[in-house]
Formats: sequence, C-alpha cells, structure tokens
Amino acid sequence: MAKKAMIGDPMNSLFCIKNFSSVGTAVAMLVGSSYVAAESHLNFRSLNGAEIQALLADQSLFAGENAEVEQIFQKNGNTFHLENGASSFGTWRVANDLYCSTWPPNPTESCFHVEQESDHITFISKSGQRYDMRLKK
Repeated sequence: MAKKAMIGDPMNSLFCIKNFSSVGTAVAMLVGSSYVAAESHLNFRSLNGAEIQALLADQSLFAGENAEVEQIFQKNGNTFHLENGASSFGTWRVANDLYCSTWPPNPTESCFHVEQESDHITFISKSGQRYDMRLKK
C-alpha cells in the first residue's frame, strides 16, 4: 500500500500530494509536482524569516488544479491541512530564514526555504525538491 507524505512528517499523511511505495522512501514535502507544475517563467525571490512570517501568518495556501488542497497557517503557530474532507493539525514556525513544521504524532521538525513570485509560493526542501502552492485570492 502506498504511503502519502505530509509537511514535515515523512511517516504520516498531511499535505497529501505525492504517493510513495514505502515509508522508508517518503520525504517530508509540502506539495508534489502532481498538483501544481513549477512555473519556470516566473522570477521567484527567496524570502527571509520576517518575510516568511508575514506571508504565512493568518493565511491560506492552495494546491491542485481546483484548489482541492488547502493549508491554513495561524499566527499562533498552528497549521491545518484540509483535503477531500479530511483534516490534520500541526505546528509551524520560522527559524533561520526557513519555514519549519511538525506534524504529530511524529516529533521530527522539517524545514524549507521559501520563495515567492506574486501569488506563487514555492517551498524548497534540503534536497532541493520544490513544492508549489498559491495564495488564497
């Protein structure tokens, strides 16, 4: 049975985008390329910690052709993932100019560089994998 990856937690299903054949091959990810194709014609700019905090606090991001995946970032550090009627709860923070999240029951925190071009937001893992989302309009 395929496992789904989630933001910051390779063991559970949160930002459920890309399927993996085993838990061991899962990587912490936000949004897989199956939902939102990277738009190479855009000029993304790396965000610093203050910009990431300002961008995400009390904001919703969407993924998928029909915005079928939503992640809500509360200013207090709580975050919620909604997809197909299911929801998950985690926490987020900014550390060293990175977006970091934890998704219980896994205590492991995963961190990502963040880039922005207009309403396009890209999270970049340590391995360089890019995960694309859009701001709620």
